[in-house]
Parts: sequence; C-alpha cells; structure tokens
Amino acid sequence: MIEGAITARVTAAILARLGGLGAALYSYVRSDGWTISIVLSGYPLATTTFDPTKVVVSTTADGFDATGAATTVARTLNATVVLRKPYPDEAGDQVSSGLQVVFALDDFIYSPETSITVDLASGWATDAVLGDAPAQSSVPVTNSSSLSYPLPIAHWSIPPFQRDGATAHLELVAAHGYARSGSQVAAVKFELTGETSAVTVSSVVTAMTKSTWRADANPVQVYEADLSTATLTQGEVANARAIVYPFIGDTPLDSSDVAFPAASEFTNQPHLIDKTGGYGTAYAYVDPVAGDDGTGVTSATAATALASPYLTVYAAMLGIKAFNNTTYSHDDTGGGIIRLLEGSHLSFGGDCRTITPGDTWVTIEAAPGTVKANVLWEANATASKKYSHKKCLFKAITVAPTATGAPHIVVDGTDATTPTAHVWLDDVDVVGHSDSVPPFYRCGFFYMTIGTVTTAGSVMFAQYSTTPQNVMLVRGVTGDDSGSPKVNLMLGCTFTTGSYLAEIGTTSYAASQDGYIIAYNKLFGLSAGAINIGKQKELTKGCALLGNVFEAVTTTTPLISLSADSNIIPISNPILFGNTVMGARMNFMYNDTGTVAILKHLMFCKHNIFMDIDHKDDTFGTGNGNRIGSWSAGHKVAWRGNVITQDAGEGHAPTRTGWFGEVLEADTVVLGAPNFTADKSSSSGGDGLGSGDYTITAPSDAIGCVASGTSVLPYDLSGAARRNDGTGSAGAYES
Repeated sequence: MIEGAITARVTAAILARLGGLGAALYSYVRSDGWTISIVLSGYPLATTTFDPTKVVVSTTADGFDATGAATTVARTLNATVVLRKPYPDEAGDQVSSGLQVVFALDDFIYSPETSITVDLASGWATDAVLGDAPAQSSVPVTNSSSLSYPLPIAHWSIPPFQRDGATAHLELVAAHGYARSGSQVAAVKFELTGETSAVTVSSVVTAMTKSTWRADANPVQVYEADLSTATLTQGEVANARAIVYPFIGDTPLDSSDVAFPAASEFTNQPHLIDKTGGYGTAYAYVDPVAGDDGTGVTSATAATALASPYLTVYAAMLGIKAFNNTTYSHDDTGGGIIRLLEGSHLSFGGDCRTITPGDTWVTIEAAPGTVKANVLWEANATASKKYSHKKCLFKAITVAPTATGAPHIVVDGTDATTPTAHVWLDDVDVVGHSDSVPPFYRCGFFYMTIGTVTTAGSVMFAQYSTTPQNVMLVRGVTGDDSGSPKVNLMLGCTFTTGSYLAEIGTTSYAASQDGYIIAYNKLFGLSAGAINIGKQKELTKGCALLGNVFEAVTTTTPLISLSADSNIIPISNPILFGNTVMGARMNFMYNDTGTVAILKHLMFCKHNIFMDIDHKDDTFGTGNGNRIGSWSAGHKVAWRGNVITQDAGEGHAPTRTGWFGEVLEADTVVLGAPNFTADKSSSSGGDGLGSGDYTITAPSDAIGCVASGTSVLPYDLSGAARRNDGTGSAGAYES
C-alpha cells in the first residue's frame, strides 16, 4: 500500500513536468470578472482538495500616468476561497468532473486586461494518494471577463458662474476604486476656454490638497488649480473643463461629455472673465421699513445707493438691470450687489423670474455694519413675490421661515416641470422649524456653502412635492439637522442631531443623484436607516463615501443600508474609503429576496471602521439558488484593511451561510478595539449621547491596517497627514 502511494506520487510529478498528471491544463477568468477557473489533469474529483492561498494571478491593466498619458499597470491578485455552489448545494465546492475548480479572487479583472497568467505554488491541489500538485509558473489565462473599467466619480466643489480676475480658481472632488499612494486618481487636467477668444489655458494636477477656498467645518480634500486669465478676452465667458484620469482604466472622466447644466452630471462650468473689472458692479440698498421703490437709486458707488434705498429686492434688481445696461452695456443683473438693511425682508417682493440674468451672480447680502441675525429673509404671503431670479447668490443673511405649509417657502424657483433657477446660499444662517415644506422650493440647482442650519426640520435640502430640486453642493455647513440632504456633493459639514442622508424617490419627476459624493463630514446623532444608498433608483455611476464619521445613537440597525434589506435595484461602483461608522451596523449589497439575480457589484471598501457588517444572498431565509448577483460583495472583492469592532449577533467569521460574508479580506481586523477618544455612539462601549470624538490613539487595532502604498487619501478628517508606509490607520482619523 505504501509502495503504491509512493509510485503514484512519483508518476504525478513526472507527468506534471510533461504537462500531464497534476498540471494545470487550462485556465480562464470567468465573465463575472472576479472568479477564475483552472482545469487540472489527472487528480480524482472526490478526494482532491485545494489551497487558494497558493494561487496568484498576474495581469496587465490599462491606466494613466501623472501627465494623463495612457500607460499600462502590472497587477497582482490573490485567490481567496474555492467558490461554493449556490443554494441548496452551498456545502459543496464548484469543482466539476475533469477537475475544473473555480476560485474567487480578491479584486476584479476587466475585459481589456492582457498578459494574464497564474502562478501555482506546490500544494495548490492535494490528493491523499497522489500528494501535492507541483508548482507551475506563468500559466496562461484566457480573459473572458465582461467587466468594463469603472469610471471615476467627480463633482466641482465650488458653484458655477464665478467672476474671475487675474486667475480662475478651479477645484473638484474625485473618487475612484483604484486610489493609491494618497491620491484618488492619477491626474486631473484643468482647462479654461474662452467662448469668444477660443483661447485655452490648462494645468495638470496630480496631488490632492486641502482647499483654502472657504473655511469649511472640516478640511476638504480637492484637486485644484489657479489658471491665468491673461490670454483670455476681458468680459467673455470661459468654460472650465476637467479631465479626470484614473490609475487603472482605459477612459478618463471628461466634464465636456455632458452639456451644462445637468442634474447629477459632471459638466463644464461657465466662468466670467473680468480681469480688468470692466464688467462693472452696480449697488442697490433695500430698507424694508423706510425704503421707496419709486425713489430708490442704483449706483456704481455704494454710498450713493445707500442714501436712497429701495423697499423691495424686486425693485432693486430691476434698478441694477437698467443701470448695467446704461453704464456697462449688458442689459442684465450680472455682477450686481443688493445690500439689505436690518429688518424683515419678505422674500423678493415681486416676480423675479423674467428679469434677465447676467453671466455671473447677482448678490443679495447683508449691508456692511448690520448684524447678521437682524437681516431677515422671510416668506411673502403672495406666492409670486417669492419667485426667484435665475442666478441668485444670498450672502451673510439670516433666512427665517415663520409659518407652516406653503407660507414656509422663502424662495420659490418655480418652473414646475424643469426648474432652471440657480440659487446659492453663502455664509447664510437658516433658522426655521420642523415642517413638511422646505424653505427653498423648486430651485433647479441649489448650492449652500458655509453657513448654519438650526431647527430647519427634516426637509431643508429635500425635494418637495412633484418638482425636481437638484442640490448640487452642500459644503462647510454646520447645524443641528442636516435636513435630508439629497445631494450630489456634500463636503466638510458637521451636523449634531437627527441628521440623515436619504436618496431621492423613485417617481418620474424626481431628480437624479447617480454619482453622488459624501466626503469629509461629521454626521452625529443618526438613527436607523440614516444612510440609505441605492434604495430608490439604480446607481450606474456609483457613489462615494470618503473620510466621514457616521454616528448612530439608537440601537436599531442598520446605520448604513447599502442596497440592502429586500432591495431589488441593481447598483454598481459604490466606494467606501476611510470612514468611521459607529453605533449600528452596515447592511451591504443584499440579493436576499425573490428568485432572480440582481447585479450588485464593483463595491470598493477600504480602510473603514465599522461597528458591524451584514450581507445576505441566496442562502438567506427561503433560499434560492438564483440570488447570486451580489456574490462579489459577499466575497469581499476589492475590500481591504477594515476594522469590525463588535458582533451584533449575526456572527463575525466568514461562512457560507452567515451574514458576515464568505471572506476575511487582507489587513482586516475583526473584533478590533480602535481606542476612540470618546465613543458616544450606541455601540457597546459608547454612551449613546452623541457627538463623540472618534480620533484614535495607540494602542489601537486600527493602526497598521493600511498596507504600504495603499493609502487612499492624503489627509484625515482633521487635516493631519495620512501615513502611507504600512503603519497607517483605518477610519476617518490617523493615529
């Protein structure tokens, strides 16, 4: 018997060298892009076992370098487990006669990738009689993946229609699943092209920096450039373009692919070139008590305008339009400044929809020397007197709705089916109350930078009724309620109680949010289902959560529902990097109901701290073998370096039928102790009071979860530099 076993082993070794017994005869990447099949010769089906840790795949991917030039990128992927069979045969492996075995990989392979080979260490396959299959190097692999490379996600981090002098400041936030070395993408090329001159100036940027454009509540990490306007024509409109080049991929994201403006889309941005100041500035003052629309004066001199104020903003806007036409030769409101004196201003006081906008904003601001809290913008009892101008910037005033229902509205963008008004609040304090009607209604494109939101209710940034309102940017805002921010880009904000993020509804009139980014925020005091991703509409571009703190103060779960909990809507390309999620678990990428596969894939999840995580697919509840559309997420493909702090009762080890998932990804710590400065979440160890301090100090299990060269951000939530040397920390903060 012993002699027979020895002979069999020798025979296997000899035949393997000749490409016979024990050799990998054929291998291919399957169409899903994250599994690989290997056909092994001669070993018996019933008694052969496999060691996925001895299977390593090499491939050459497309990519871009620091100049934006196309290049190739060598990649190494590791097998994680032998793929199981679907329900009801989940106890068995996908190993078939002829000995074809299927392995799951730790990352995706895309259809354009070439030169794919697999290295097999000795013992990758083992039989009790035949022994270990011999090592083989560079076994050719056929690429049958059907996956296209995911595009980057990006949005401009400042509103459009900026008025630029000697330089134009351009900045954006970008995200991509293949971030590395402290940068989300390889390069961003900024261009500024004059519509009249046709001159283009440009700059290529490779590093993310902390934005200095505004004093955000939390540091905001951007790609930015300051472009000289010297060769552009005075007074022309110039379009800012950005081309975002990923480290891995064959196509950059180009803002010129979609016409401006467009909901949820990354488009070019128009700027006004006013390097000489010749476009002009017209001043008008409004006194809500002693002003007179019949005698109000508009002037290039602020003091002259102050001497004769208007009674209403509407009349002041008409005065600016007429003055611009006479003095600066543009018959519109562009560049005008309307200064509000103290008192209650009952919205515009007239229908501003038809007053011609210019190439830049008309500004409505508190007059110098006034107290911000006493310059009040309130609702008007007449609906038409709340109708907004098309490019309206509110600055350093207090918005104070005082009623309920329709009278709660202080600015109405009108145009019920396709609203076009751009409304920007900058350093504005919104003080309201809980009400089902938002203070800003039917504004086609809405922006808020800096400022505060106090007791504004759950609909501050919400869509209301049947009219789209595209919340393009909420940046640097603080307050006690985030007001259901259904946003395209939310940056550097801090909200302390009751805040939540919920996507826009499924109705045909609802605005799209596909490709939204939530980055560098502190959202405290959250409740169950607060962060609900992919629930309402399919996300094909994906979404990105970067460097946030999400804190729940109720024990009801989940805190994050990422295409989970009986969700049957496909999703692709959700990116979660460097977040701290405490107080309740994350449910992710469920295919847990029905009888069909719902494709939920390309989830990139790195360097986060989660209280707990849950995943469900074909084996959950009344099992069904077709529900395998989210298997790549359950196998933690493209996951790395996370910390799971506790087990909420559903298990914390990889299993074929449990809710944790089927793989423990590299550099990840389970039941880890981050050692937060002050955990005030509803996690075990937290006090549930909210507004915790989630910085970490040694000793911490979050330290060392970021492998060398894999840091996805250059800074943490406090603005401190991230380490990229193998000692970096998971979560929103560096240690």
